[in-house]
Amino acid sequence: MTSEEAIQIADEVLLAHAGNPLTDIQRMILRESLAGNGYEDMKDYGYTTQHIKNVGKKLWDLLSEALQEKVSKTNFKGALEKRLKSGRTVLKPPMPSTYKQQTWVGRKAAVSDLLTKLQGQIRLLWITGISGIGKTTLGECLASQAWESDPSFQWIYLEILEGQSPGFASVAADLLSKMGIHDLDPQGRNNPEQLAKRLLQKLTSHFYWIQLDSLERLLNPEQPTKFDDPYWAVFFQHYLTESGIISRLVLTSQAFPTALVEFGDRYPNTWAEIRLTGLSEVEQRLEFFAKRGIAVEPINQDILTYIAETYEGHPLVLKVIAEDIKEFPGGVDGYWKEYQPEFEQVARELQATRLDEMDYNEALDRQVRERIKRSLKQLPADALDLLCRSAVFRRPVPKKFWLVMIGDCTTYQQKAAYRMLGDRALIEREGIHQGQFLIRQHNLIRDVAYDLLKADTFKWETAESQAAHLWLTAYEPPNNAPNLETVRGYLEAFHHYCETERWHDAYTLIANRLDTPTQEQLHNQLNTWSYYQEQISLYKKVEDQLDENSNKVILHNLGNAYLSIGNFEQALSFYLQRLKIAKQEDDLQSECTILQNLGLVYKEIKKYDESICCSNQGIEIAERIEDFCGKAVCLRHLGLVYKSQHKYQLAKKVLEESKAILEHSSDLRSECATLGSLGQVYAALNEYDCASQAYLSSLQIARKIGDRYQQLITLKNLGELRSKLDTYAEAINYYQEALKLAKEIPDRKLEGDISGNLGFCYRQINQLDKSFAYSQKYLYVSRENGNYIDQITALINLGATSYTFEKYSEAMTFFKEALDISQNICDLALEGTALINIGSTQFKLEQYQDSLNCIRLALAIFQKIDNKAREAVALKKLSMLHQFIGEAEVAQQYCQQALALATELGIPLAAECEALLLAIEDRGKESDSKEGN
Repeated sequence: MTSEEAIQIADEVLLAHAGNPLTDIQRMILRESLAGNGYEDMKDYGYTTQHIKNVGKKLWDLLSEALQEKVSKTNFKGALEKRLKSGRTVLKPPMPSTYKQQTWVGRKAAVSDLLTKLQGQIRLLWITGISGIGKTTLGECLASQAWESDPSFQWIYLEILEGQSPGFASVAADLLSKMGIHDLDPQGRNNPEQLAKRLLQKLTSHFYWIQLDSLERLLNPEQPTKFDDPYWAVFFQHYLTESGIISRLVLTSQAFPTALVEFGDRYPNTWAEIRLTGLSEVEQRLEFFAKRGIAVEPINQDILTYIAETYEGHPLVLKVIAEDIKEFPGGVDGYWKEYQPEFEQVARELQATRLDEMDYNEALDRQVRERIKRSLKQLPADALDLLCRSAVFRRPVPKKFWLVMIGDCTTYQQKAAYRMLGDRALIEREGIHQGQFLIRQHNLIRDVAYDLLKADTFKWETAESQAAHLWLTAYEPPNNAPNLETVRGYLEAFHHYCETERWHDAYTLIANRLDTPTQEQLHNQLNTWSYYQEQISLYKKVEDQLDENSNKVILHNLGNAYLSIGNFEQALSFYLQRLKIAKQEDDLQSECTILQNLGLVYKEIKKYDESICCSNQGIEIAERIEDFCGKAVCLRHLGLVYKSQHKYQLAKKVLEESKAILEHSSDLRSECATLGSLGQVYAALNEYDCASQAYLSSLQIARKIGDRYQQLITLKNLGELRSKLDTYAEAINYYQEALKLAKEIPDRKLEGDISGNLGFCYRQINQLDKSFAYSQKYLYVSRENGNYIDQITALINLGATSYTFEKYSEAMTFFKEALDISQNICDLALEGTALINIGSTQFKLEQYQDSLNCIRLALAIFQKIDNKAREAVALKKLSMLHQFIGEAEVAQQYCQQALALATELGIPLAAECEALLLAIEDRGKESDSKEGN
């Protein structure tokens, strides 16, 4: 029996007997005793010999009671070995990390009500509330109290960690692993339906009490009330409606998914939700302080009540304040004299937001964070340094990881700083790894500490580097760990490198060959193990941050991982492989077909020369084998490339040639597609009647042959045409019909595009809430597909909507992100557009010189790429700015240039310029008149 096995057995029997796991000092005593060391040899751990003897005697007594035989320092190993060999397993009671019965306060009615429900028919409880409000603790309390009356369930705790895949498949696989199912095949691991079926079977055949924490990380960052993976809603519906399920799910998150709102009405007998707030009653708040070691007396009750009331009884901030008070000279009275103005100011600021619940909650969360930040800054230097440096860890780590983070301190100073954080309840123990408790910070504490750390760039970068080094050199995977956990050290080190933009080091790490039978590189091994989402996550971190050759390697190795999300780069890889085979087999028909597809893929990723080359090769082969329909398809694809290059006359020529061929064929599907493409070119040439006729003919054929995809494309095109003609109500109708089809088919790319178009249309008719929601959807899908052009367009749409809402700071954030991406992909047209929007927003923020500089940059770009329409817009913007700051002569010059361009191009901007020019002249006359007087 190894020392780790002995410690694990001791931990289990103490949990089952007394409900408490081994403490750090008890673990140390066991480990040192197994190594043959006496109590006096253990004093280097910072404890006195007598204290170690006292703790040791209590430990042997506890083990004696648990194992039902006399246990001492000399025979405990044999007793533990006997329990190991007996094979007896004991269901572990819940092991709460934050719930402590001795410090638990209030919520009695809520606990009683929820326990009654969970011990009845309710099988799913969702706890929501702002960070630090006590969601995790309440969940652990419910499990602990349920165990007291019915110790027959297996408690499973799983927190969704930062950086973890939000996909249902990934989390479901983790849950099944905790249930003992490790034999998931590659297909099963990535098949949500199969995983859900196995999970539901386990939840039916065994009594599990599962707590899933921090589910806000499963939600879409752009739409924080919607799941990133929609299959979560599907699974929860199955869980609530399947018969025979005896398990319980307790879920906690800061936000509540709107996809589940209707569950409360549809499944009232199996579903419950609670929105958690702070401790509400005065007695509870005072009891909370008392249990945290504050002497509550009549003389200070009013002060403590006011403090608690200020922060709505928020448990985490009250805990931090309680620890501050205990350290403050003069106790409650001294603390109040120092900080009374602060609490009164916070109270006033929060009071101003009470009319709007959302605003109030956001304000409360913000004030809580500020209070915690001020408290942390009062810590001794070493303790604060340790807390902040260790905030770089995004998952719980052993104590030894923490201590090394302040390696420039002495061992005594390290342990003193660590002990200080423990005494101040700023760190938490969670789970056991290799016989040691894992240490973490509450998410809110960590967020604040990390912000403090990043204020010192050198210290932050040093901490990230130190963490990476620890993961690479000191991490030991658990015995029989899942494949992913065997490389956890690499994955976490990769994250730390990326945080400080050490892209080369990050890439070198994932290209490292593992000590496996095949010695594959890490990123390829993830593919072999079928961890596709994890593999994609690595690539997305370093994508476009490396040299060209490395990026090509990344793109090539995505392989089937990209196929699972419908990515164009993966499709390109697939077609290239298929083309190679076709050439080897001299299969001209297949080669022609593959070249058609390659032409489309290259067009989508803006490799137009390659696309034209593929289409021309396809035409040549089609003529050789007399495949006229194949030639027509290649011509259509060629026309699409010319259209993408804005060579509309060329596009019109080849598409009309394709149409003429297909009119004499029975290939209705190709004719339908060609008509749709031709409609787009007509629209680009402002031949709107021809465009409308082509689209409607295409839609008629698509409906005739039942081609839902072509119906979708044509409806989208009709929507775009109506939008271009400013008939937005008609456009929205077409788009909504198209969006419905996109979801049914499904086609995520088109779903995103159509959502973006709807966002634009709703903004034009001033329905801004709908505009923002659809634009967020567009951004999410474009990021999912890795389409940078769409991402930029979505960000600009979101910025424009925020601008219309007069949320200028928010608009600036969107526009700047659009600018960064456009610069990274060297798209000057979109870079100029982003700059125009940034300049306009800076004007609203009264940053006039910055606004002028930004729009001048945009003007230079549009002149460089010869985009006269956008050049005219930039000139008009500059004219308006100079008019505003009183430089009428300069404003007039810019406006005249804009008017000349707009008139030349025949665009509506001409009328706006004329009106502006008159306004400038009138203002100039008014100014001259005043000077004369």
